[in-house]
Amino acid sequence: MKHQKPFFLIFTLLLGITSVCSAQESEQILQLEAGIGYGSVVEALGIKGGAVYQINEQFRASADGIYYLPGEDSNGVEFNWLEFNINGHYLFVNQQSRKFYLLSGLNFSTLFSDNSNIRLPGGDAINTVYVGLNIGTGAEFSLGSVNAFVEGKYALSSAHQLVLTSGLRIPIRN
Repeated sequence: MKHQKPFFLIFTLLLGITSVCSAQESEQILQLEAGIGYGSVVEALGIKGGAVYQINEQFRASADGIYYLPGEDSNGVEFNWLEFNINGHYLFVNQQSRKFYLLSGLNFSTLFSDNSNIRLPGGDAINTVYVGLNIGTGAEFSLGSVNAFVEGKYALSSAHQLVLTSGLRIPIRN
């Protein structure tokens, strides 16, 4: 059950974003995304799900969640890491076949474990929520009916983590 909770949270987030975006009367594009990522602090692969909404030709809004595969601390105690991101994209190259953008936004990260003895490097206990600022860049390339993306961002918080992600975005037109 503990491993299903993050997937439920990501699904709920995506459903909410889809509802808000489809309620607006515009011809903007919503893209659902799925991919993988790597976090430098947790040193683990993650599963990413999210959505990107095109506001106008230069700006997009995105929301995503990354659930990192279970890892172990230096004492062998198993833990999980989960993060949610709300970002804005500034597209400095916006062509039909490719897009390059800068991103900035908020990062919410947490570590959780069944073992209460686990401690983070900063001395924080489990279930601490880190709020930070994302800064990064990304690229998106058209593959026909879907788009491939790659992103790199740094989360400025007490958890300081570099996150690299890639995956596919599926456009859904209103």
